[in-house]
Order: sequence, then structure tokens, then C-alpha cells
Amino acid sequence: MGNISILWAIGGFFIILTPIVIIHELGHFWAAKLSKIKVDEFGFGLPPRMFKIAERNGTIYSVNWIPVGGFVRPAGEDDPDVPGGLASASKRHDCSCWVPVRWQTLFSRSSCFGWHWLSVHRLLRLIALNPTLLLWRPG
Repeated sequence: MGNISILWAIGGFFIILTPIVIIHELGHFWAAKLSKIKVDEFGFGLPPRMFKIAERNGTIYSVNWIPVGGFVRPAGEDDPDVPGGLASASKRHDCSCWVPVRWQTLFSRSSCFGWHWLSVHRLLRLIALNPTLLLWRPG
């Protein structure tokens, strides 16, 4: 019975983590595309690559073997000689790739805090309406 609950916890972790990672990486991807920075790869999970989903407009969309995380690989990340790459982009374009992600992180954290506060608020209301809930013991 204990192994099943562990599997449910691991499965739930990935069900929650997957959309968060994809949305986060889409923020990097869209900001790079809007700044005219070429993106070589958009990957879910960490390499090595498991399989390639598609290749469109010079960008490889992939699923990788380590399912915790994701990445966007811009062209010329460290090489300013690559035309259309991140390192050769102006500082304004470079900032436009990373600043929106900071706003996204702030929004997601404040949303989580808001949901947590709402849950605690509801629990306190339930206890105020029925104080015997504090006496309930599972079993």
C-alpha cells in the first residue's frame, strides 16, 4: 500500500511540474522569437534527447530523458559571431528575453500565495462554523 502512495505522489509531482516548466520555457521562447533571436531547440526535460517531436523554422522541439526541467537553446548563446544569435543581439533584445520571465515568476509565486491564503481562509471559516472539526481524528 505504501508503494502505491509513493507512485501517486511522484505522478502528481510530474503532473503539476510539467505545465509549470513548459509555460516557463515558453516565456523564454516567445521573448527570443519576438526579439528576432534564432532558437535552435526547445526541449522538455534535460538531455540526452529521447525523441524529436518536430522541427519547424529551424527550431527542434524535443522530449529529453530527465523529466525535471526544460530548456530553450538560442543560437550563438556564447558566440557573438553567430548572426541572429543571443550573444550578438543588442542588450535591449537580451533584456527583453529575460525580463518577462521575471514578471512571470513573480505572477506565479503571488498566485500560489493567493491560492494558499484562500485555502487557509476557507479552513478557518469551516472551523469557526463547526469547532468540532478540531476534534476529528483520522482512523
